[in-house]
Amino acid sequence: MLVRYTYPINTNLSVDESWPINVGPYRIEWSISDGRITELVIIVRVPKNLMDQLPRVTTNPTPGIAAGISVGTLPLSEETDQFLRTFRGVLGFFSQFEIELARRHISWMPENDEERSQLQLYSFTSAVQKVQYTAVRTPFDLIVRSAFSADELADFEVALSFLRKADRDLDEMRYIDAFYSLFFFLETLFAPGFSSPERVKRKFKEARPIQEALSKLQMPDNASGTDVAAYRSILSMGPDGIIDHLVTLRGNLHHHALSRKPQVWHPEEPERFRVDTLILHSIVHQIAFSRTMKCLYGPSMERQLMESAEQNNAVTTLEIHPVGLGPNGVRLYLNPMACRLPTTRPSTLAVLNADAEFRERMSELYPNQDIVSYEITSENGETIFAAYNVARQEKRR
Repeated sequence: MLVRYTYPINTNLSVDESWPINVGPYRIEWSISDGRITELVIIVRVPKNLMDQLPRVTTNPTPGIAAGISVGTLPLSEETDQFLRTFRGVLGFFSQFEIELARRHISWMPENDEERSQLQLYSFTSAVQKVQYTAVRTPFDLIVRSAFSADELADFEVALSFLRKADRDLDEMRYIDAFYSLFFFLETLFAPGFSSPERVKRKFKEARPIQEALSKLQMPDNASGTDVAAYRSILSMGPDGIIDHLVTLRGNLHHHALSRKPQVWHPEEPERFRVDTLILHSIVHQIAFSRTMKCLYGPSMERQLMESAEQNNAVTTLEIHPVGLGPNGVRLYLNPMACRLPTTRPSTLAVLNADAEFRERMSELYPNQDIVSYEITSENGETIFAAYNVARQEKRR
């Protein structure tokens, strides 16, 4: 018996291809319309010990009630939600990608007549309304990488959720709410359980990821108006001064009094804290992005990505045909290099990846050869996707 969890997706992400992904106990499938992912499906197997806890319909359970419905025990329900929150958090670096967990549709999929006879309810769902995003073209391999990284980043899920919530608040200009979520991100990772402002400041100053993020802070090129003065004022404080400022501001926002003093904040004036929040967002984003990218492009990820593509017939082979320079300037047409890529069809990204792999391996595959040009073609060589001349300085390398 299988259970199919289907989640509506609200995203600006647009893809040219897709294939199923098998990650641990989950099989992930997709519904796509005009390049947009509209639904995410996770299929899990019902363990034998839960086969007696399938959904049940009881007729007339109490007077006046026609029927009572029990959905039974849903396999890996909480684990699936946690997995998806992490997956959503990782993919959120590259797109607006909302998995509507509250709108989950659940269906049971019997695999034989015996299992079919045990089912009294086949599916149920719920519904709420969400906003829509404009499409942004995204390579599908980034989605696969995000799915495979979810387990490794499971301990990072809560922190990523704070960042995702802050992103949504920033979209709606809810700067105070966003500030809180971003501060909770830092507090969760670097000062858990500490309430004393002085101890929190000390913990933040001792945290190397925070210090590295602070060292990269700068005013954005599009800063204008009063934002410029606010950025200059805060950035001039230096790393430790910025930490002191943010922790103090968090304390001020945590309390309130009926007063006209300038430091007393107003719930209808969140724009006062716009620059403070954007600076805090920059710190948090750099920390989160650094850790996530190490996972997305770590040593084991390329293997997992290729294995996933091979399992689902999503591998495309491109050939690189190099031309060398022989004695007396004679052009030599060398044996082609085959490049297998995790994609269902050739694309600009696939050609760029093939080009990068060839340039990395060129001297190894063609030692003592003076490569002057090469073409990237389809596997049968009939279609030419790109042609390059090799620069003299690159050949010397």
